[in-house]
Amino acid sequence: MNWLKYMLVFVLISSAQATTGTLLVITTSWCPSCKKFEKEVGQMYNKTDEAKQLQMIRVSKEELEDRYFLTAYMVPTFIIIDSAENEINRFRGYHSSETFWMNIGNALGALKKQ
Repeated sequence: MNWLKYMLVFVLISSAQATTGTLLVITTSWCPSCKKFEKEVGQMYNKTDEAKQLQMIRVSKEELEDRYFLTAYMVPTFIIIDSAENEINRFRGYHSSETFWMNIGNALGALKKQ
């Protein structure tokens, strides 16, 4: 969890609406997979049942590097964090909406077991 723990202070304070947890999405404007994610999932995520449990917060790779001096080596990166600031799951890259929703379902299952 290393650098993520420190960044979470900023993220979680700004996400007071989060219920069960937070979906932190590290992305860029130039990444083809990030653009595909936005088109297929990102634009409609907040209208889903999953969004009621995992509030999505986008952070740009550039902001991580410039503002927080942190490096994300692969974008997009999806990090699921519980309300106690523990990392529950992390997956990198975006291939399809089916794979994304499967990973989100697995993360929500892990959150419910806590």
